[in-house]
Amino acid sequence: MYPKNETDQSYEYLQKVVGFLDEPICILGGWAVYLTLNKKYNAQFQKDYLGSRDVDLGFHLDKKATSFKNSAFTKAIQKLEAEGFTERGGRLVKELDLQTGKELTPKQASKMPSYEINLMFVDLLTDHIPKGLKEETKMDILDEPLLAEVFNKKENREELIEFGRKLWLPQPWILLSTKIKALPRRTKNHKREKDIADIAGLLLLTNYKEYTQKVKKLLPQNEILKALNSITPQEITKTENLLGFQPNAFKATITNFIQEISTA
Repeated sequence: MYPKNETDQSYEYLQKVVGFLDEPICILGGWAVYLTLNKKYNAQFQKDYLGSRDVDLGFHLDKKATSFKNSAFTKAIQKLEAEGFTERGGRLVKELDLQTGKELTPKQASKMPSYEINLMFVDLLTDHIPKGLKEETKMDILDEPLLAEVFNKKENREELIEFGRKLWLPQPWILLSTKIKALPRRTKNHKREKDIADIAGLLLLTNYKEYTQKVKKLLPQNEILKALNSITPQEITKTENLLGFQPNAFKATITNFIQEISTA
């Protein structure tokens, strides 16, 4: 659904970034779904699962801390800035040539049309926003409260070695919850399409019946139902075609999932 150059460059930077950050490194978002589903998806369809345009990383911050200069979060910002990333609206970004993947200086980028530039975003999300963090880092903070589940309970994460580094992945029920939670806020069509695709992938390629109750504990029932019921029949069909699932496979599965969520 994204140009291959964009996802290839994003995957390359995922490996680069985890290569210089402090371990363990918590992966979120699209690449977390990819790493969770790709082996099974590839075995079934003989191709890789959908890649992502952005790199999302998660961090825990001590609620009792009065300074965050020694935190993994602050160190990650410093290391990314040392690698040429700059802050933009709470996100860290580097401009790349979409065709070659070559890093662009601001002067080079200013001379190129926007459609030839890949904005390589790395989003650093915290499990909460402590008082003083924004002032200390001098940047807006992106947070995902569900991250607390990953850091506080070992059973809520998968610990693995990938790219020669120690990574943490949220378990499928947490990834699914983050995607459901994000869906109503999506204003860009491609973001919504990717979230719906990841919801479909997680429901069809994992045993969701084993963790439906866990999703219900993470999100209010009405929010789950509102988000899932907003997915139109046209979007369901488009997702089935995009991922290569049999007609009505996603439709039947999401219908069953909604019914289970609706059960008190």
